[in-house]
Amino acid sequence: MVLLVVTWVVDLLWMIYWIPHWASEEMQNVQKGLHDFVVFCSFVNFVMKLAVIVMLWLTQRDMLRKQVDQIQSSIKSQGIAGVITGAPVRHAQQMP
Repeated sequence: MVLLVVTWVVDLLWMIYWIPHWASEEMQNVQKGLHDFVVFCSFVNFVMKLAVIVMLWLTQRDMLRKQVDQIQSSIKSQGIAGVITGAPVRHAQQMP
């Protein structure tokens, strides 16, 4: 997710720099159709990455909350040793 956020920020910086440059008078007649297509694809990519970042953040937050609740209930029922080993702890019977 970190890499996705970093590439989203780079896309934002790229669009802030290049879109005004391509719209300038200097670049007005140089492959305008190609530039417009690249800007359109970049904008679509930017919006899609933003949606994926938000959905991952929401999903991971809920997943982490569920896992913490599950671990807490396991500790209450099995004890910490059972949670660490993954098997329920059976207490040894006391010898008479």
